Amino acid sequence: MSTDPLPFSPKPEAHRADKEYLRPEPADMAPASKDHETHQLGRKRRMSSMSRLMGHLAYSEPEARPVWCIGVITLEKNPGIAETRRYLKERLLKMPRFRSKLVVHRWGGHFEEVPVDDGYHFEVACYGKRATQDDLNEVVASINTWPFHADKPLWKVIHVPEFIDGTSVIIVCVNHAIGDGVALVNVFVKLCDIEEDLKQRASHTGKRKTGPPVSVATKAKMAVYGTYEAMFATMFRNDYKNALKLQGSPSPKKVVAASPDVIALQRIKDIAAKVGDGVTVNDVLMANYVRTLRAFFVEVGDERVVSGKRAVRSQFPVNVRKRNEGPCNHEGDPNNRFGFGMITLPLDFKDSTELIRRIKHKIDEVKVSPAPRLAYATLPGYMATLPRPVLLKVLLDSVNISTAQLSNVPGPQVGVALAGAHVVRFSFFLFSTLGLYFGVASYNGEVSCSVNMDASIGQDPRQLVKHWGPQFEKMHAEIMGGAL
Repeated sequence: MSTDPLPFSPKPEAHRADKEYLRPEPADMAPASKDHETHQLGRKRRMSSMSRLMGHLAYSEPEARPVWCIGVITLEKNPGIAETRRYLKERLLKMPRFRSKLVVHRWGGHFEEVPVDDGYHFEVACYGKRATQDDLNEVVASINTWPFHADKPLWKVIHVPEFIDGTSVIIVCVNHAIGDGVALVNVFVKLCDIEEDLKQRASHTGKRKTGPPVSVATKAKMAVYGTYEAMFATMFRNDYKNALKLQGSPSPKKVVAASPDVIALQRIKDIAAKVGDGVTVNDVLMANYVRTLRAFFVEVGDERVVSGKRAVRSQFPVNVRKRNEGPCNHEGDPNNRFGFGMITLPLDFKDSTELIRRIKHKIDEVKVSPAPRLAYATLPGYMATLPRPVLLKVLLDSVNISTAQLSNVPGPQVGVALAGAHVVRFSFFLFSTLGLYFGVASYNGEVSCSVNMDASIGQDPRQLVKHWGPQFEKMHAEIMGGAL
């Protein structure tokens, strides 16, 4: 079986020489081995059209790039390199997709069980030093140019044993072909030591909620527009140039940053309750996302955007699972069941209450639109009829018409432990062909925000994400009262 790197990968030797901080686990602490155990080597399992599409992205030319879901888990203490690897290996390999390579071809694809090479899937970063936030950002950003191998499962774990504040960091990198955000939150729950009743609640996070009450006229409008949007998304005009819009093809390099501020979930709920009219936590988070972007555009002097004369659109994933369908299959494997919604951001808002209500109206329309579900349902037909280069171009064109994407990733709302160490923080990144991504993650009653962007945009993500906390404080003071 070939062990050559995937066609899009840089030379592994050059990568390793350049990144001395990233290396396989020290041999004296965690000797590499190949795990056969009781796994059914060679067994093949079917995959959905969405997983196959993500597989095509993983194995295609550099322009497309694979899509990586990245969870950054901060632990109160270091459980030890060998213990962390043993613990994560035991739990991850219970799920068949984490011990299977991805096989995609013109007419289909499947997951096929293969031996799991510990030395490949588990690495240590910043060994022998206290990693700074800049070190951690560089490790996360380097994931986008990793040399991955087609004959191995598409995931890796990086352990940063010692962070500058005395904590330890685990970075779990999973290709989107294995599962979507809802499913991978369920994987995170499975990795943690958590009460059984919470596990049961988490297993139902993929259930589709009842849509908002909307008028018959709105439903009819969204049915017509949503159908058009699903079928002809690539014909929509790209966002006009702005300070954060990717121009041209994506580059291999990403730059990342995390907000130093976390927001208490209860304070977000308080705002939603005060505004009323069915406003949700998601509506408030989206409003703070808009405020953060607006503050950045004001700072860089992009007046056309701030005044609303130049529209800025944002995508967000929409769960398209059927009622009572969970995020994992009967074997516990994560799955891919999502489409995309898109709204024009009301950056010309006058006050926070108006902003939240405008956001709610726009999101409610997306919730009743058939576009995300119709696009997901027609995907098998496109994949069966379009040549792969055409299919990938259609996908890239439809994804890159907007400026940014936001995901809200809900983690456990109680404290949990991993390998015997308390989980302090949880953050989330998504590396894709899109130029700008906001990952909002909630855990144990707190909400964090992380940003990654294409390096060719030419902006510093720290200058963007620094507005996340201060903008929320302004919104909270404006709606709830009280001085800043």
